[in-house]
Amino acid sequence: MTDALAQGIAAIIQHLGTTPILLAITVWVLGPLAAVVWVVFKLNKIVGRISSEQGTRMQNVFDRQDQRFEQVVQMYKDNVALVKDYEKHVESQRDTTDKLIDLIAVSTGTQQTLVDYIKNNWWCPVSKDPSLIKLLKEKAQ
Repeated sequence: MTDALAQGIAAIIQHLGTTPILLAITVWVLGPLAAVVWVVFKLNKIVGRISSEQGTRMQNVFDRQDQRFEQVVQMYKDNVALVKDYEKHVESQRDTTDKLIDLIAVSTGTQQTLVDYIKNNWWCPVSKDPSLIKLLKEKAQ
């Protein structure tokens, strides 16, 4: 410091006294410190509130995800039950088809036997002499 500056500061201190100068220095030092403490306190409150809201939102997301997962699991269970029911239906259809094939075979055999009896019916006069059919048709006209 130069002598002139030092003498000027000394003259100001003598004229005002030490109290206002110490008060000014205290305000200049403690004022920013108090402001920093206040800002940190407010930021902590804000961050805490935001963190709480974020936690609530994340919990809601996890709950919805759990519900969707449970729905997917239920859907797979339902699909398994549907496939089992379909397999039972197909097996039942196979049994029915096999029974129908047997019924058709028996029915066809029976009809073939009836055709053979009709063709070989020797008690019927028409089967003994086919010319009788012509005579019957001529009489009908």
